[in-house]
Amino acid sequence: MTKNKNETHSPDLQTALKAVRAAGAIVREGFYSSVNITIKSDQSLVTEYDHRAEQALIDILGAETHFSILSEETGSQEKKGDHLWIMDPIDGTSNFSRGLGICTVSLALFDKDGARIGVIGDPLRHDMYYAERGAGAFCNDQPIHVSDIDDARKSLIILECGHPPRDRQLMSRVWRRLAHFDVRQLGSTAYELCTVACGKTDAFICAGDQIWDYAAGMLIVTEAGGRFCNWNGEPWQESNPHIYASNSYIDDLILPNIQDLQQ
Repeated sequence: MTKNKNETHSPDLQTALKAVRAAGAIVREGFYSSVNITIKSDQSLVTEYDHRAEQALIDILGAETHFSILSEETGSQEKKGDHLWIMDPIDGTSNFSRGLGICTVSLALFDKDGARIGVIGDPLRHDMYYAERGAGAFCNDQPIHVSDIDDARKSLIILECGHPPRDRQLMSRVWRRLAHFDVRQLGSTAYELCTVACGKTDAFICAGDQIWDYAAGMLIVTEAGGRFCNWNGEPWQESNPHIYASNSYIDDLILPNIQDLQQ
């Protein structure tokens, strides 16, 4: 008898999927409602639905696991061993608050060896992207893979940046240097990394994002056969805010253009 895909998920992945679905339902509710917007100290936006989605994640993770939690909105909870949940209840709050339909729920589980589970829910499209270390990447239980595009004329590149002016100014320089590529900015790092993982885009370049923005997407991209590194092509380190993800086929066309901009 062939097992249902859900039966092969680890207990922690099942919990992560359950939590992201619950938070996604709240995001859908908020998207079709009026929202109150608050500006945080870092000039990013937050709404009551960010907090409600966060609480839904925390409630399920707290009830079913005993791991520490790091969230964009409430920060870090008490350290409990080597496992850490990293969450962004709504990645793309600006889009969400203005009725632009690109926003996601992002959840990752890290252990002493790095990212172990990554789940990104796209609640408005009812898509669920996920990966577990060593087991491949999936969308709605179907395997996904990065593209094989290796031609700048055919490629599609995503650029993203944090809120501080220095990051925006730096990315404007990157944009000018990559003017010969077809470039996009969609407003949700988690969603943008999913587009790389499933081959809809070919590379993602960012400066200034926080770990909760890309923790889940990092694993999903690499399990889909892609690459995740800094602008020098060196392995990812949390202390380096210069992020590069790709299908690996166009790296020689992109990285030499931006390596010297990595600060």
